[in-house]
Amino acid sequence: MAYFANGTEGGIFQDSECSDCVHADDCAVWDVHFLFNYDQLKNDDLKTCLDMLIEDREKGVAICKMKYPMAGGTDE
Repeated sequence: MAYFANGTEGGIFQDSECSDCVHADDCAVWDVHFLFNYDQLKNDDLKTCLDMLIEDREKGVAICKMKYPMAGGTDE
């Protein structure tokens, strides 16, 4: 999972990844990460599951795997 150390990091991710997604206003992926962000540090199974939704930063830039850009968005 893209672990967010604080609200600023999470906000930066939301601004860059979520703003042009059709799910931006009601995103289950973001809700799950918001709820379990800190818990994944002590639970490897939870971390593995969350990694399936938002790629771990150690592999590169954090990317939401469920992103679906709005028509006319910048992503393909």
